[in-house]
Amino acid sequence: MADNTKIEWADATLNYANGCSIHSPGCKLCYAMKQAHRFPVRQGLTMQTKGGMVWTGEVRMNDKALHQAIAWKRGRRIFWNAHGDLFHANVTDEQIDRQFAACALSPQHTHMILTKRSDRMREYMDAKTSMPGAKAVADQILLLGGQPSDAAAYMTRQAEFDCLPNVWLGVSVEDQQRANERVPDLLAMPAAVRFVSAEPLLGPVDFSAVPGSSLRYFHPDRGAAGISWVIIGTESGHHARHMDNAWAQPIVDQCQAAGVAVMVKQLSSGTARPLHDIEQFPEGLRIREFPHHG
Repeated sequence: MADNTKIEWADATLNYANGCSIHSPGCKLCYAMKQAHRFPVRQGLTMQTKGGMVWTGEVRMNDKALHQAIAWKRGRRIFWNAHGDLFHANVTDEQIDRQFAACALSPQHTHMILTKRSDRMREYMDAKTSMPGAKAVADQILLLGGQPSDAAAYMTRQAEFDCLPNVWLGVSVEDQQRANERVPDLLAMPAAVRFVSAEPLLGPVDFSAVPGSSLRYFHPDRGAAGISWVIIGTESGHHARHMDNAWAQPIVDQCQAAGVAVMVKQLSSGTARPLHDIEQFPEGLRIREFPHHG
């Protein structure tokens, strides 16, 4: 866990779910997979292969991260599970319930949860709109030390709004195929704020070409139907795959036209090092915004 993280769009990172498995092309050079063996909490979650360290598929939960979020009194923008995927097949619904219970018990924070497994996230979020599903989270609120009034307040909110107001849900899309697969799931699930991480961007993405979608879904006035924020970035690190910077500009243009916040995190520079300083970016790409939420 890290306060004051170097990730430009978050204030802190916490890892409740640790461990994963390769799911799509964007996972190939996963930095967390290459580094996991260096950290005691993640040792044994990767194995050595000819291509380097690779996830074994085991996922290990760390309750200390949940208690840390609850203990922090100053509000933070928390990016969850950078070293795992909460919606991995080897994470149980009960364990996911525990994550959302911690979010409910720490309303001072904005909790950002990102996945490549959008189908599982959609199924889970849909289940939480039922009273049995909501009660499973309420039970975890009590197990994490919350009061009966906290559990009751959660149940009341779920009955009215279907989602926690301080939880932002996102999907990673590295190319058009993954956008076509994951964005419809994101649009269909209940969430206070939805975001897309196009990082590492491995090919052009046209959001208007996503099946069942169009730019009207980006407009913030559409509320529950909309995407509020898009992050764009190249791959970094050893053997990073090159991103054509021309892929980024159409995404920025689409977002600006629809009134959607967009952040260009980093671009390929023609060398092994990506451009991190936004002031070095071409004029049309100097965008760094965050979505508004209430």
